[in-house]
Amino acid sequence: MRSDRISRKGMILAGAVAIGLWMGLAVPVQAAFPEKPVKVIVPVKPGGTIDTVARIFQKTIDENKLLPVPMAVVNKPGAAGAVGTRTVKDSEPDGHTIVIFHSGVVTAAASGVTDFDHNHFEIIAKTGEMPMGLGTAKDSSLNTVADLISGAKETPGGAFKYATNIGLPVHFLPLMVADQAGIKFGPVQAGGGVNRLNSVVGGHTKFGVFSVLDFLKYDAAGLQPVVLFAPERHAKLPNVPTAKESGYDVSWVEMRMWLAPKGTPKDRVDILAKALGDAMKAPELLKTFGELGMDATFGDGDSVKADLDDRLKRVKHIVDTVDVQFKK
Repeated sequence: MRSDRISRKGMILAGAVAIGLWMGLAVPVQAAFPEKPVKVIVPVKPGGTIDTVARIFQKTIDENKLLPVPMAVVNKPGAAGAVGTRTVKDSEPDGHTIVIFHSGVVTAAASGVTDFDHNHFEIIAKTGEMPMGLGTAKDSSLNTVADLISGAKETPGGAFKYATNIGLPVHFLPLMVADQAGIKFGPVQAGGGVNRLNSVVGGHTKFGVFSVLDFLKYDAAGLQPVVLFAPERHAKLPNVPTAKESGYDVSWVEMRMWLAPKGTPKDRVDILAKALGDAMKAPELLKTFGELGMDATFGDGDSVKADLDDRLKRVKHIVDTVDVQFKK
């Protein structure tokens, strides 16, 4: 009965449009997407790498009119990004509410922090990558990854502590090194980058995981990088060896990716992806990325999904084989 009414309504509308065109009348048409501001949820506090990247894209897209409406960045931190990502997962799938995050969407799922992963979203694109690494306090005697391994061997049972954010990549990367080295590191919940910095530089923990941007930004605060999880040395930190150079086959170049609620129409996802891709060609964005130590690498939804599938598999191996507490 309902389908009959919809069919009759569709026929009446089509007839009205045809008559209007024949008579030369203006016929209202459905507004093109997006017809209202696109809300970008940043699931972390203001000031971090993800927040910085979101605002770079907001500014570039708005100034270059890459979308007919502005972007509105909204910070929604909590539970290692789970609050903001869940908000978008449960939003109306119309393309007007999206989230920018990293591969924490799979590590949080693998560790049980969330009950959803990347497969519960439409993947829009990847916009940039940044290597992660282990960092210590400059005034400590821990200057290499070998020093960290030796320290853990001298304090067995996981007593060699590192600052982390439970369930995110910064939690898992030291465990991957420990797994290969046959030792134990003890995770201590600290939270976001600034909290991990204070924990490490303050001497409360031995080391932590930070991005290249963190190492550059917090150099004056007393943070030093000892190893990067990258396929090759980074131009901004040429004297810092890779994990592979140091004898550990651990690589994790963190991405900045954009997700929409599952069921968002493909044409809308494509419009958003094109705007992001076009923004990455803007000279001002490329200049800023270079200053931040970010690689301006664009990836479509299919390539990002394949990458996340692989990361989820690697993290599940750690969950299944390493004796570690995943609750905060």
